[in-house]
Amino acid sequence: FKVKVAKPEQTILWGISMGSVIVSKIAELYPHMYQAFLPMCQIGGGSNDLWDTVLAGALAYDTAFGWDPDWGSIDDVRNDINFATDVLPVVSLKLMNPANFGKFEFFRLVNHYEMEGFYTQPNPYELPAVLYIMFFLTQGKGRLEEQIGGLPSTNTYHTYTIKDDTKAYLSTLGVDADALLAQMNERTDIYPDSCARKYLEDYTGRIRKPVLTLHATGDPATPPHHAGLYRDIVEFAGKDKNLAQTFTDTVGHCDFTYEQYEAILMAVEYWLDTGEAPGSEFFPEDLGFIPDLIPPPHPHIPQ
Repeated sequence: FKVKVAKPEQTILWGISMGSVIVSKIAELYPHMYQAFLPMCQIGGGSNDLWDTVLAGALAYDTAFGWDPDWGSIDDVRNDINFATDVLPVVSLKLMNPANFGKFEFFRLVNHYEMEGFYTQPNPYELPAVLYIMFFLTQGKGRLEEQIGGLPSTNTYHTYTIKDDTKAYLSTLGVDADALLAQMNERTDIYPDSCARKYLEDYTGRIRKPVLTLHATGDPATPPHHAGLYRDIVEFAGKDKNLAQTFTDTVGHCDFTYEQYEAILMAVEYWLDTGEAPGSEFFPEDLGFIPDLIPPPHPHIPQ
């Protein structure tokens, strides 16, 4: 949606989650329509990277627990799958069994999901991240595949790893991480449907107006490595002077505070007034920002 700031001529296009893809593409294709762009919890690596990481999550779940045949397969989820009736009861039963904790920890750690909020949420009306993620791996993925006519995801460029100290932790839970990783890495041969992947065309990075991104370090749906991927794309296009990024210590997807929204609007207004990108002073720690954070690397792409 659009936001008008102090001056009538200053109109910002603001988008959250999947809306961040629309905002980011409009920033490249139609920059004359707006003065600045605010993609939040941005799918910064592009839609293809998002669904590639969803496929990685599905593979990790399949390796640890076995994919329920009623759900279809990890590369062709049943189109009419219903998370509430087909998936939630199955996963909930597994979560309630203490013997499965080590497998869920493998599932979490190989995909670099944050511990905080993964199994429980302080807000009883919010799903724990593990269930939110399972929605994307099943119903979300199935609906997308139906809409675009095939699998857009691939893992042919992925390598699945876990640090040695994490392997030692998992071994205390009865999990042989090396064996599970070997199984995952034997299956890095999933290719996309070329038309489906083309449908989710990614960014060029050629932005000509101010773009300010806001990302939470504990976002289970679009982890902060997306911010790093987006910066790489923009830098490769030689347009990094038009990009500023900031992060919060929030756990949850797009769960920002009113004060944080106000701060980024003030920052982008300053940018438009002065022509200078906002510095860390606009994003104070006492509002939950993490100044000068360098986002982590992609969890499955060798550095």
